[in-house]
This record gives sequence, structure tokens and C-alpha cells, in this order.
Amino acid sequence: MKNWLRELRISHYVKNMIIILPVVFSGNLMQREYWMDIILGFCAFSAMASSIYIINDIHDCEKDKLHPVKKNRPIASGAIRVQQAYIMIGGLLVLTVLLGVVLSLHQNSITPVAIMGVYYFVNIGYSVFGWKNKAILDVIILAGGYYLRLLFGSAISEIQLSNWLSLVIIAGAFFMGFGKRRNEYKESENETRTVLKEYSYSYCNSCMYCCMTLVITFFSFWCLEKDSVGKNYILLIPLFLIWCLRYVYDLEVQSDGDPMSLLLHDKILISFSAFIGIVCMILIYI
Repeated sequence: MKNWLRELRISHYVKNMIIILPVVFSGNLMQREYWMDIILGFCAFSAMASSIYIINDIHDCEKDKLHPVKKNRPIASGAIRVQQAYIMIGGLLVLTVLLGVVLSLHQNSITPVAIMGVYYFVNIGYSVFGWKNKAILDVIILAGGYYLRLLFGSAISEIQLSNWLSLVIIAGAFFMGFGKRRNEYKESENETRTVLKEYSYSYCNSCMYCCMTLVITFFSFWCLEKDSVGKNYILLIPLFLIWCLRYVYDLEVQSDGDPMSLLLHDKILISFSAFIGIVCMILIYI
């Protein structure tokens, strides 16, 4: 069971919390009418994402065996057989379709399912058809995944998120994506990640800091826009700046720069993220 939980990448479900952002930032989180769709959407997206992770691990099994960390993944290590993995993929896809049908019937719209379909197709292209070996395209797909989650959240709640916050998500995804590639390059993973041969450390580093500047700028514009309603959202700007500086600090001392590894294993970053979240909730709901 432990191996299956690792293979499903349960810790990566944190990414899917982006789905609830339209409801949270619109001030409607306390409205129970949104909860069913949020729960159904989160479960459907998580099941679909897990199936993609397994497909990726099957496809990259031989390369993962050469990697000092990835060789311990359940499929690469042999803890889970490939045949068993395919059965799990089938089960997850059935669950995804069932939840998608229920969500579509409840929403009386196929838009959420269509967005999930786009996400699935793009990520299959990334994992199986070699799109992850194309420089820039690989990071675009990673960043696009976050934006599709946001669009999915907007579709199931029928709430449009602020354009500035949408840009924060997009720029933030590029920031984390280039940070991951930079650290992978630094650790010389060229043998296990072909696309790194198309990058250079200086390029990834420059793009990372460029995107960090953009994400801080976009977040600042959102805060200034919200300040017009009479609340001190501007207080969030220095807090967010400190958060970004701490994240970059972790990038400098961590090995692979994986966002989930950084966000879930730095107690200071977790605590500060929670603090910013509390301040933000107070400003929105009180």
C-alpha cells in the first residue's frame, strides 16, 4: 500500500488546490453550494493526474533506474510490476470518467470535462510522445498545467478569477519550472533528462529570476487593485516578496529544485505560507 501511495504521488495533489482559488478569492468559500462541485472536481482531477504520473513512470522506467533518486520509485525499483501499473491506470481512468460524468450532469455543462481532456492529452504528449524533450515547450506544458487547473476551477464554480491573479499563477508556474530545470542542470542529469542538453545554467537562471520578478509584479498589481475597496491588501506585498526570497534560498541549497519537495519539506516556508494564507483570508472574509 505504501508503494501504491508513493506511485499515485499523493503529495502532488497539493497542486490541485489551485482548483479552489476562484471560490476562495471571490469570497464564496463559506457558501456550501460550491462545496460539492469543488470536492468532485478535486477528486476527478487528482485521479486523472495520478494516472498520468503512472504512465510517465512506465515510459521512463529504464531511465529512472539510472537516476540516483528516481531509481527508488516503485516501478523503477520493481516494487510494482508494469502489469499491475496498467491495471491501476485503467481503474483511475474509470474513476475519472465517472466523476466527470457526475460533475457534468450537476453542472449541466461539458466545459470542465473538456478542460480535463485537454490536460490529459497535453500531458500524454509530454510523457509519451517526447514533448518533454523539447526546450521551452516542456516548461510551457508544466506551466500550462497549472493554468488549466485554474480554468477548471473557474468552470466548476462558474466564477472568473481576477486577471492579475491568473497572471500570478502563470508566472509563478514558469518561475518554479525554470528553477527546477536550472537545478537539474546543475546536478548534471543530462543522462536521464534529455532536454537538459538544450538548456544552459545561465539561461535557466535568467528565466527563473525574470519570472520571479513578474510574479511579484502581478501580485502587487492585484493587491493595489483590491486596495481600492478600502482594505490594506498592500500589506501582502512585502510578505509575498519574503516568501519568494525564501523559496529562492531553498533552490540554492536543495538538489533538484522540485517545487513539491521544496514546499512540503521546508518548515519555515510551510509556516510562512500558512501565515500569508491566514492574513489573506482575514482580508477577504472579515
